[in-house]
Amino acid sequence: MSMKIVGKQKVDYISKKTNQPVVGITLHCVADTNDERFEGKRVESIFISNRSLMYEQCLAFPLETEISVMYNRYGSVESVLLADQKK
Repeated sequence: MSMKIVGKQKVDYISKKTNQPVVGITLHCVADTNDERFEGKRVESIFISNRSLMYEQCLAFPLETEISVMYNRYGSVESVLLADQKK
């Protein structure tokens, strides 16, 4: 499913849980949905760590970019591609 980036937020803080730095970017996105139980648009916040190979790519995406996000079996972001690209 493709989503549109409507906001980008730089993240840089020390985790209270682990006392380790958390640095990255959160992409705030909206998407249409085909779910009959849902009214309106779906919203999602996607965190990409600065340690990820995708970090620089995601940082460079301009607002209004259509992306496709793939998750691994653990629910973490595996890839972020332009919506018209195939994995």
